[in-house]
Amino acid sequence: MSLQEYTINDQDVDEWLPWGGLVRESVVKNKDDSFFGVIAYVPYPKKDDKKIKYREYRKGWVIWTEKQHREGEDRCYLIVCWNPFYRMTHIAENALGAASVSESEAALYFEKELSSIAKDLSKVTTCKVLAYQDVIDFLAFSLSLGDEKITMPEVPLYLDVLLSQDLQVEFLENGLAINHKQLLVFTPLSIPSMSIMNILYQAFEKVPYRYVQRLLLFDQKSAEADLNKYMDKWCSGRKYVKNALKADLLSNLNGYYSNNFFFLLDEENYQKVDHYCRNIMETLGLSYVVESYNLKDVWWGSLAGIFRANINPLVTGFDCLDDLLVHPTEENTTSIEIGGTEPNVQT
Repeated sequence: MSLQEYTINDQDVDEWLPWGGLVRESVVKNKDDSFFGVIAYVPYPKKDDKKIKYREYRKGWVIWTEKQHREGEDRCYLIVCWNPFYRMTHIAENALGAASVSESEAALYFEKELSSIAKDLSKVTTCKVLAYQDVIDFLAFSLSLGDEKITMPEVPLYLDVLLSQDLQVEFLENGLAINHKQLLVFTPLSIPSMSIMNILYQAFEKVPYRYVQRLLLFDQKSAEADLNKYMDKWCSGRKYVKNALKADLLSNLNGYYSNNFFFLLDEENYQKVDHYCRNIMETLGLSYVVESYNLKDVWWGSLAGIFRANINPLVTGFDCLDDLLVHPTEENTTSIEIGGTEPNVQT
């Protein structure tokens, strides 16, 4: 008996991509039986009296927001993922609300929830749930930042192979190269304000990039328990200090949070953009990390549906879903001077 056919090649991207196929027009089913869908939306002014409807998400639900920028064009997305936790009776215990969902009904249930979330979002801005080719286009850009165009086959299955078969991906010691271009990743060590984010968007206007935020969600009870466990040894004997430290960490929407800028650059532009980005971050007074050792983990975690990579406590809270989306600002964001020449990277 030979186990050769089960051998995993660490250098094959499709081995690690979870994407299975489009089992409904807007629902991707992953190889681990989780689901995700993508909603495209138009950035909108943020107003306190106009917010997306609150939903009490549970463990097993994940949200990504992604801003894809290329050739002066911005496209903004909200990605929702559900990893069903099935009981022995094949009923999911982490559906939203009081819903009782069987394993055979899971894809249909998730499609309805995705449409419901899009309906909530449509009350504050224009949006649509992506289907078929639009889903493929979104995933292709996430992998190659525009280098690859993939046509959806008649039967949209084996998306892991379809979307990676023509990519030349090299896993370097502390880096990643795609089609002979090197991935550069900047991680802000905070949650920048809307005005700061708009400065960054304008500063990167001529550079293709992805800006991705991810929140692995907890319900309120689980978030409190996880935070208490994480901070258990903090300020021993000074409970009032610990309480003060965690007082504002939780809110309505809680989870493990990450946010990153991704650039894919040839050798000629890599150092130029790296230097330019460092100048921007330092001019704005932002703490940041240029990813190296963790770069591959960060990249995997930024891709829709891959919720097991780049998991970093502690739990972070947001007032509402609006806080994670892109919003224009009326403030003047063009008065900042950055040292060095602004890079202009052609794709």
